[in-house]
Amino acid sequence: MSFVSMCAGAFMLVLPYTRLMYFWPAIALLTITPMTTYWMYLLYHQILRRKALSQELEQLQKNKPDLEVLTGALNERALNIAVARELKLVFYHEEDYRFTLTMVKIDFLESIINFLGKQRFNSLLRTTSEHLIGMLFTTDTLYYIGTGRFVILSPMLGTDNAPIMKQKIKDHINDIAEEFGLARNALVLRMGQITYSSQDRVKNRNVEDTLEQLERSAETDIVKEYL
Repeated sequence: MSFVSMCAGAFMLVLPYTRLMYFWPAIALLTITPMTTYWMYLLYHQILRRKALSQELEQLQKNKPDLEVLTGALNERALNIAVARELKLVFYHEEDYRFTLTMVKIDFLESIINFLGKQRFNSLLRTTSEHLIGMLFTTDTLYYIGTGRFVILSPMLGTDNAPIMKQKIKDHINDIAEEFGLARNALVLRMGQITYSSQDRVKNRNVEDTLEQLERSAETDIVKEYL
């Protein structure tokens, strides 16, 4: 169709009679029609790419139901299973077992999403996840549970050494913002941390109680304010 339109436009420009009468329509046939066709092709190609990506993500989610595809961390379902297991281990082996949960929470979430846009915010989540994974100890596991909240599960990490993990993350907050292209003081994170090492602390406690306590802990410890 584009080729026929271009031929018609060229033919109208070649003939003196039609050139005088239909000069601008002929120019339009030579330029606008092929450009419109090209834009339609690009749009169709983009739709096909998005569809293929969506199908790939759906398949990945089916194959790995515990994986949070966007960040590359494990998801809330996997965290619930892991915390339930850790609570039982502490309850039955309090003399030999303990674990620590550390939450890293992006503050002013709605404002950041509005400022960056959905796509760039997703990139920020991915960058944050990659930085946190790089800071973990060998036995630690990173989870993303939505709304800008990451949780690190550290088996056998007690109250004596837990602050090391916290301080390590605090020291690298600026690096996350800088790598993403933000000002070093533009990213505000909150952190929470709780350690379970005795039977009394885990008795009658479920996964929901544990995460609520972790969330409250994060509300009281802001890593860095805006300057």
